[in-house]
Amino acid sequence: MALRFALARAMGLCASAMPPRQARRLTPHVNGACQRVAARPQSTRASFDSVLQAKIGPAGCVDLCFHDGAAFRFHALWLRDACRTDVFVNAASERILGKTLLVQGCPADLHATSAQTTADGGLRVDFSDGNSGKFDAHFLRSYAGTVAHGLGGESRRPLVETDWLKPYCGFPDVRSPGKAQVNLWTSRSGPAFQEMTLEEVMAPAGNLEMLQVLLRDGAFKITDVPSPGPAALHAFADACFNGLQKDPSRTEANWEIAPKEGAASISYAPTLKLNNHTDQSLPNHGIPALFLVMHTARGYGVNTLVDTSAVCEALRERDPEAFELISRYGSPQRRFTAASRQDADQGHTVNLCVMSGKPIIQLDDAGGIIRTQYNEVFRIPSELPFDIFKPWYAAYLKFGQMIHSDEFVRRLRVEAGQIVVVNNWRVMHGRDGHWDGTHSNIQSADRFLTGGTVTRENMLSKARDLLQQVHGSELYGTQLIS
Repeated sequence: MALRFALARAMGLCASAMPPRQARRLTPHVNGACQRVAARPQSTRASFDSVLQAKIGPAGCVDLCFHDGAAFRFHALWLRDACRTDVFVNAASERILGKTLLVQGCPADLHATSAQTTADGGLRVDFSDGNSGKFDAHFLRSYAGTVAHGLGGESRRPLVETDWLKPYCGFPDVRSPGKAQVNLWTSRSGPAFQEMTLEEVMAPAGNLEMLQVLLRDGAFKITDVPSPGPAALHAFADACFNGLQKDPSRTEANWEIAPKEGAASISYAPTLKLNNHTDQSLPNHGIPALFLVMHTARGYGVNTLVDTSAVCEALRERDPEAFELISRYGSPQRRFTAASRQDADQGHTVNLCVMSGKPIIQLDDAGGIIRTQYNEVFRIPSELPFDIFKPWYAAYLKFGQMIHSDEFVRRLRVEAGQIVVVNNWRVMHGRDGHWDGTHSNIQSADRFLTGGTVTRENMLSKARDLLQQVHGSELYGTQLIS
């Protein structure tokens, strides 16, 4: 360790003061209605990333000292492979095959022959294979803590918080959100649903705030939407989520729901109770959409919402055997995409038969809850063995009662010109009514809903863009390195 610090001092490590952190906002715990929040002001990232010194190290490695006060040793082979200049990567962000290590047959002992800082604080390296590369200091400093060997020095570089995004990267070893990353809620406890105006949420800082709240709290409300309707829905989704997910069975990406006399589908029969469920319990695209966007274009209605993460944790504590059965064994479902939408005014021309056998509660390898995936109307006969079926069904009934109980269900009134977005992996939604089909004052007779879904990939892509706009920091690699 002493040798590392001696080398760091020899390279001229320096220390710079770090600007004070922006104060964290505390989420108020309010029962009932939405909590108004204002968008955070846009901030900028201080320049801590210039390369102060560069030299050739042992075995042709490259030793760098950065302006933030830390020093690292990089493999020359890693630098050659990672270089992103137009010599090695084209405008489509694809490697130029003729210049790759693989095609050129670069040996494992490739080394740097020179390393120099550039006028803009970056790095230029000449390699033993005759190629040269230039590197942005921010790019190198972001990767340094992951791929390089630390040579000492105390970093004073401000980092962008990305842990809230990592559970949604989709890689096999990624864990579900930890307890500190989510605010669980019931009908009477936990955070109020936050809301912003459309103008506020369309700004980069407000947009980023909405994404963070959706992953933390599970629901968000947008108000003051001018000219309510499908066009307004798409304008919002395009700006804030990079668009809605395209359903293969219809031309439009959005769905539309209006009351219909004698409807075959319960979605279009507003006097009936609609069980709490997740959209895309049978996803056409493999993985259920992460967000569900519901826009009231006309009239008003009351949605029921339930935090299934809170329900699942309560079930795990109260009846561990029931939790184990629901999370271990699948719940077969089937949907015919066009037939199930025969009451819609839109044209659904492709009648796909989509099936799923996923467990209702899906866990990671540590027992953390990844998502719930459930819709009672599409459930088909169980395929469980004789000795498993009755215990599973008893557990299933207990879970079903909990997600419709007064303990966990919140009711949210939504009016024309408002949008509600929910985390579809965590929050179930539905509609109050009477099982016998009699009228219930749960929505206006003219209520018209339009909405759609947002994929996990859309969310991640948008979050990367927003973090760069708001904090001036690009994210790199599969681990969202900042």
